[in-house]
Amino acid sequence: MRSEVTKEKLADGVSRGLELVRQQSGVRKVGAMGFCMGGGFALQAACSLGLDFCVDYYGSMEDEQDTSKLAGPVLLVLASEDQRVTPWAFQKFLPAAMKYKKRVEVQLYPNARHAFHRPGWEGYNPEATKDAWDKTVRFLSQVAVG
Repeated sequence: MRSEVTKEKLADGVSRGLELVRQQSGVRKVGAMGFCMGGGFALQAACSLGLDFCVDYYGSMEDEQDTSKLAGPVLLVLASEDQRVTPWAFQKFLPAAMKYKKRVEVQLYPNARHAFHRPGWEGYNPEATKDAWDKTVRFLSQVAVG
């Protein structure tokens, strides 16, 4: 399924949703949030559509150079034991964010595995989940209202 979602399809779908949100809710700022594949899609949408903010829980995107198009801040939530996303974040995404002078807040959870926020999963980590959620709410209250 992931391979069938192109940047163009993602941007088209999210932009249509954004139009509805802005028309019907009257909110001033709009962002995206997602987990795993959804986190990567949220980050890609933030890059492609100039969203006001993004929260990405252990998700990655294909081309970190798209970071140049970020308009708002990003909260990136990572697990130290994630062998795929965390190395991508430190080796590719964060250097690109530095290069393009983008605001990224990173929360790295030691001894946590990918999808640590998912109840019922063997890697579920309730302490990391609570802390990450508290930090997410704080981030959103700062960027969505401010």
